[in-house]
Amino acid sequence: MGVTVMVGAQWGDEGKGKIADVLSAECDLMARCNGGNNAGHTIVIDGVQHILHLVPSGIFRPGVRCCVGRGVIVDPFVLLDEIDYVKSTGADVSTLLIDYACHLILPIHKTLDAAQEALMGKSALGTTKRGIGPCYADKQYRLGVRLEDLLFDYDFAAKMEMCYVRHAPVLEAAGVSADFSVDLDAVLGVADRLRQFAGDVGAEVRSYITEGKRVFVEGAQGLLLDPDHGTYPYVTSSTIHPAVAASGIGIPGTKVDEVLGVVKAYQTRVGAGPMPTELDGDVADMIRDRGGEYGATTGRPRRVGWLDLPLLRYAVETAGINSIALTKLDVLAGMDELFVCDAYEMASETVGTFGQPFGRIWDAKPVLKEMEPFEGGWDGISTYDELPAAARLYIEFVEDAVGASVRYVSTGPGRDEIVTKKP
Repeated sequence: MGVTVMVGAQWGDEGKGKIADVLSAECDLMARCNGGNNAGHTIVIDGVQHILHLVPSGIFRPGVRCCVGRGVIVDPFVLLDEIDYVKSTGADVSTLLIDYACHLILPIHKTLDAAQEALMGKSALGTTKRGIGPCYADKQYRLGVRLEDLLFDYDFAAKMEMCYVRHAPVLEAAGVSADFSVDLDAVLGVADRLRQFAGDVGAEVRSYITEGKRVFVEGAQGLLLDPDHGTYPYVTSSTIHPAVAASGIGIPGTKVDEVLGVVKAYQTRVGAGPMPTELDGDVADMIRDRGGEYGATTGRPRRVGWLDLPLLRYAVETAGINSIALTKLDVLAGMDELFVCDAYEMASETVGTFGQPFGRIWDAKPVLKEMEPFEGGWDGISTYDELPAAARLYIEFVEDAVGASVRYVSTGPGRDEIVTKKP
């Protein structure tokens, strides 16, 4: 397996948690490399649903070392609550390692996130209000505080106070406030619990690679939410591109062997921003309800639409995706009509691929191709050839359209509901 990087190829919510859980059976170490607790990875084991926001999905697989790399920003309170939850399931949390260099989401970051959204009014980006953007901004301004600052008292209180002073004018403008003393005591109060999980993730991962062990890098979000390669400004605050995944865990980029793109069989999006294939009405409600399209982190209903192949081609080419895990194909089973977007009408011309300037996407009109519907009843399917013929045609059409092979097809939410497509 070497080093495999998993990346979402759409606007997130592609089913990366399920795929990471399945592939954890084939790896020795799993590492998160980006994002924060705005990401929710959903896993279903023996009919029980588990939602993880920071802890790698491999935590439920005995013997898998689970690491949170320095590219991840950590809300210490959310992390500890999640660790407690994982422990309650009987899983072994002693396999978890959090990088010393992870930046911490402070209480003020969440207050600031909500305040900024309120001040933007109709121009609000629709963030999760988890403090992600403000924390990443402080990191780039070199005003952030890291886990090592908290654990080794590297002027932690002074650094945290500087952060609060810097953000006071925005909070005042929004009519809200933050209590530095109360927040400082709260953060200091969890330091000892965090200490047992802290370490040098980069060194740990590099040692696994040197020993010839298998490493899986669990990316969060989706390429279309990348600040450089997505629908800016309606994007997330962390870099999604798999080229940065190695940096997020502290290994050389040359060690990455494979980029696995996770693709939902239709399109979804949370929050504001362009979405050319968006549906409404009964068809949208049907897909949303069948697919459980409600945010794992926020509970917000997701916008839904037909699979957007121009954007998927862009993601495959931009991210260098070698293979695809196709999820939620079963959600489309039994529909009376089935479409994919194979091109856009833009400025009186038809285009099959998409790229910069990304602002043009607001004017893109989807050119829909009708696909043959396929039946449901997929319980017990264990091989690719057992899938309905029309479902296989859908898969193979996607492969030909985007120039990447589908390796895995999810046939349901459970960890065993997946088939492997042979080359």
